[in-house]
Amino acid sequence: MLLKCYIARLYNELKITVSILKNIGFISFGRWNEQDQSSTRSQRDAFLQTIEMAVAAEEIGVDSAFFRIHHFSNSFSSPFPLLAAIGTRTTRIEIGTAVVDLRYENPFYMAETAGATDLICGERLQLGLGRGAPWSAIEGWSHFGYQPEAGQNETDMAIKRAEIFLDLLNGEKNIKLENPFPDDPSDYRMARVEPFSPSLKQRIWWASGSLSSAEWAAKHGLNLQSAGNSGPKTDKAMTEKNAMTEKKAIPEKKAGTSAKTGETQNGSATSSSTAGQTGKMVKFANQPDHIKHYLQAWKEAGHKRKPRVAIIRELVPLDNEAEKKQFHDVSAKLADLWPNHRKARTVFEGGYCGSSEEIVELMKKDEAVRLADTIMIPVANEIGLDFNLRLLEKIVKNIKPYLEDDRQ
Repeated sequence: MLLKCYIARLYNELKITVSILKNIGFISFGRWNEQDQSSTRSQRDAFLQTIEMAVAAEEIGVDSAFFRIHHFSNSFSSPFPLLAAIGTRTTRIEIGTAVVDLRYENPFYMAETAGATDLICGERLQLGLGRGAPWSAIEGWSHFGYQPEAGQNETDMAIKRAEIFLDLLNGEKNIKLENPFPDDPSDYRMARVEPFSPSLKQRIWWASGSLSSAEWAAKHGLNLQSAGNSGPKTDKAMTEKNAMTEKKAIPEKKAGTSAKTGETQNGSATSSSTAGQTGKMVKFANQPDHIKHYLQAWKEAGHKRKPRVAIIRELVPLDNEAEKKQFHDVSAKLADLWPNHRKARTVFEGGYCGSSEEIVELMKKDEAVRLADTIMIPVANEIGLDFNLRLLEKIVKNIKPYLEDDRQ
């Protein structure tokens, strides 16, 4: 006891603090392209390369691996086989989605597959959910056999499925089994969805691009994936509308970016982008305000645990001429691979591009970065493992150590 008191007094006198750093992860679409210069020329290539990417990322100190989910496209769709495969090859890295489109999901079946995947991964699943991207197939969910109920739209459908899914994650045994107990035919056995992972509900995220949906996520105890990957100079990063109650579905587009960041000007880092939205725009809110609104709603909801907040930032540290040339070549390769697909060919635009030191300073001034605990770094798997892993390793070694998670 005396030794413990001495250590505690010494700790206070020296004011020793343990720095908690930001969670640095990558986010990938898992695209494939049949052209010769693509490193993922088939669906199988994309899956196998992604598994190797996650394994190598864990080895170099990356904290999380997130994956975009899109149906009817040359990218990942149903995520759980991939996430489970990564779980068997890794031990530490978080494995998640950004996001699963609930318009396409059966909440009961998803609860089963998510539970199984989380147990395989050792309870490392970070499952991002949402209404889905506006650029998906026209009424694609209808081809899966789903239709909104009378008087509701596809957003209402996604919200209802989220609520059912979250209820299932509580693990309550409220499903009546067919055969009653032999000695009492009136007393039925009760069951829940299995497999069941008791901690999974704390690791569910909601992708939000509006204040109203951020508030909804907070009230339901969901972590936040804040839409809009713009830098701090962008004042209008999200569209505010009542996504929970509008009767007409209005697609909600994430903040767009348009900037040439292939090379720096006079050695200084750049962080230019422009916000773009579609649909009926009622009120703008920048990303820090979006996160603050969520955190306040979380506090008012009275949850006991600390919420998590994730944002996307394109980081391209270029510390010498060779790296600048390589980045120029990579940008040209993406432009050749996706001439008619702006989002695919501009993976690294609209973010921070410059020396490692300059990017650190820009990140420290980025209020949204200060408010978040998790930073997702976009990668383009079709350009190969080599560039992506070197990019992530530089970020982990040269930038992450200076990004403390000092949230209150």
